[in-house]
Amino acid sequence: TGVAAIFVDPDGTHKVVVSKGANLHVSQKTISDEHLDDKTTVILQGELPMEETEALIHRAKEKGARTLMNLAPYHFISKEALQNLDYIILNEYEADALAKQLDMSSFNKESFAKDLARRFGLTCIVTLGGNGSVCSDGEKSMLVSALNIRPIDTIGAGDAYTGYFAAALDMGKPLEDALKWGAVAGSLACTKIGAQE
Repeated sequence: TGVAAIFVDPDGTHKVVVSKGANLHVSQKTISDEHLDDKTTVILQGELPMEETEALIHRAKEKGARTLMNLAPYHFISKEALQNLDYIILNEYEADALAKQLDMSSFNKESFAKDLARRFGLTCIVTLGGNGSVCSDGEKSMLVSALNIRPIDTIGAGDAYTGYFAAALDMGKPLEDALKWGAVAGSLACTKIGAQE
């Protein structure tokens, strides 16, 4: 029952106004423990109640599942939840908001990704629009280019990036390949109007 009104600027960037509807009443208890194991990748995002999301992150981590958060839209997230994540994906604005929450600097996104990864024991990816993305596991950092496209509508780019990145990991692809999958999918999502297709 959620509804989103999406406003797209001529350069392809967007703003979204959301009425969450039934999303406000989602419970993590609907996902049984039998679906959470070392063969499972759990993808989370910021549109559901954060207390429910964080409870699922904790359960999934306890059961050995891979946990991946695309913190979009940005929402306050606890330090405990961050420590239970394997991967976090942020765009530039979400990185700035999380840095502010944690009293960190995000001016240099590569340094921020490395600092966040070290602090919470996760892999941090910051997407940079047409400038690609930066990824750090706290030790090694990688820069991945976006495709050279003319953006028509950037809505859904982060979702496409996250979905393909997670699918590649789930298939056993190395991190570098998963980042490339995400970059290609996120880039191509910007070449069409709308998000659903």
